[in-house]
Amino acid sequence: MTLMALLGNITVFFCSVYLMKYNDPYKIVFVDIIFMCLLTLLYQNGVNVKTISALIAVLAVSLVLIKITKYIAGAGNIGGYNEFEMYEDNLMNLSVNIHLNIHDVAISMLVLGVTGALIDIAVAVTSSMHEVWVNNRNISEDNLYKTGMTLGKSILGSTINTMWFACIGEFLLMFLMFRKYQYSFPHLINSKAFFDIICNIFLSAAGCCVIVPVSAFVFVKILKYQQKKEA
Repeated sequence: MTLMALLGNITVFFCSVYLMKYNDPYKIVFVDIIFMCLLTLLYQNGVNVKTISALIAVLAVSLVLIKITKYIAGAGNIGGYNEFEMYEDNLMNLSVNIHLNIHDVAISMLVLGVTGALIDIAVAVTSSMHEVWVNNRNISEDNLYKTGMTLGKSILGSTINTMWFACIGEFLLMFLMFRKYQYSFPHLINSKAFFDIICNIFLSAAGCCVIVPVSAFVFVKILKYQQKKEA
């Protein structure tokens, strides 16, 4: 099931890349996130309180993240080639007349890259809260929410560290290139390559921070609704 979900996510990704040529990249990537959540959460882990809560939390945070990223990236003029890419030899043979808004595509791919981490954290929080509730059904809503927040803090630290180390390779190459060409510090922090990486790291970290309270809150509300329905 894990392998099938992975193959399904790969298929959805390539279909979304192809469809961006014909439609708004933001709409396409949000639909892509929906299908990825359905495959990763509901198909792979079943339909239950844990997965439904994680699904709603991820979709809500992703929608807000698209809006915020669109504003920040628009103000920073993200998209297109940075200082390193525009001097690469393989760009000489590429056509720039592709009839696509690279700015929108770059923002969409940035949000899509965070989705995996959001799903991981949301599932971890809701699954942990569900186990606490199963072993203590008399726990109050406030204490259950606080438990989810406490568990989320532990998960959040390791996740953000993992994302940081994943970007170290790009940082290292960038600083070595800037050092070779004797860039000053003002040139460094105003470069497009630096902003691309920093924007990716901070938006990813912000999304991971927000998903913890959102997933805990949604889980408590859905659990409360289910208990009322059963009563």
